[in-house]
Amino acid sequence: MTEQLQELERRIEEHPLWRLPGEQRLQDTARWQELWLLVMRRKGFLQKVERRLQSQENVLAEDEDELQSARFSGAGRRRQQYDSCAFAESLRAAVKGYAPEKGGSFLAYFDAIYEKDLHRAANREQGQRQESAQPLTRWETNLWKELCRLTEKRGLDPRELPARFYVELADVLGVRPEQLERVIRKCSATRWITSLDREEDDPLPEPEDLSARSEMDRLESVQLVMESIALFAERDAAEYPRLFFTTDVLAPMRAQEPTVDPTVYCALLEKQEPLLWARVFPRGYIDFVFLPPPAPDTLRHLLAARMGHPLQDSTIAAFKEVTPAAVSYQRKRYTTAMRLLAAQLRD
Repeated sequence: MTEQLQELERRIEEHPLWRLPGEQRLQDTARWQELWLLVMRRKGFLQKVERRLQSQENVLAEDEDELQSARFSGAGRRRQQYDSCAFAESLRAAVKGYAPEKGGSFLAYFDAIYEKDLHRAANREQGQRQESAQPLTRWETNLWKELCRLTEKRGLDPRELPARFYVELADVLGVRPEQLERVIRKCSATRWITSLDREEDDPLPEPEDLSARSEMDRLESVQLVMESIALFAERDAAEYPRLFFTTDVLAPMRAQEPTVDPTVYCALLEKQEPLLWARVFPRGYIDFVFLPPPAPDTLRHLLAARMGHPLQDSTIAAFKEVTPAAVSYQRKRYTTAMRLLAAQLRD
């Protein structure tokens, strides 16, 4: 981050407007307008507006294209897209609701509100054009989410997918190419596309929740571990999925800076310990990662044992004697499968 951006962030986070009660901030016109411009500059939106005003092209068409693309973007990219109406609505809500005494960042608080409001605005715009379009089923919504995540990583637009990618992506997603094509066609005419990050409209987030979001996500994943172990073990899992699953399940228990209580987490896993050792943990990999004493033959011993290698994908590559790139490819396939598995568990 440049010094100029750091200075903008400092001025925003320390703005005198935060000394006023929330309901009075918008009445202080001079400071409210100053904060508006600071946030516009920090987000890069002011530069966008200036470029559009100087452009000889169709500015309205450019605005419309950016709003449309917000329907197909993940939260991180969506926060960088600009829509004047969504920006105004979100900034007003953030300024009124922000509580600096709780210790959260205003910019993080605003971003969480803005990406949701922008997604709503994009859906409203599409809805006005396609009033009679058929909504997505839950299965189609989950498939669409995974497709958007995969194509975003490759820099592709899921609405204009080259033909050569249909078979490959369908294989990764575990569906037939014609099913994938049908969902894409349906999404192009669907009034409401479920957000890539939320299943339903949430209330405005509390600022203090944002700083702890990564920890909360991991704590929620702990609750899914027990259910996913049982379902995962019922499947004829190949070696790589077992290696990834073992790494991901044990990593929170042996992290250098744990985000969950390792003892409590171990106790959760112990409810399925016989299943883990019989159907999930690859014995050779366990012996490769953990060093006796004690012998790595129970979860409690894994909690106490020394580690010869960290629980991460590079260790899997060393264990398999393959390149990290080969493991990375397998990880992508596994991640997609586990997301669909998690969706099944939540349905």
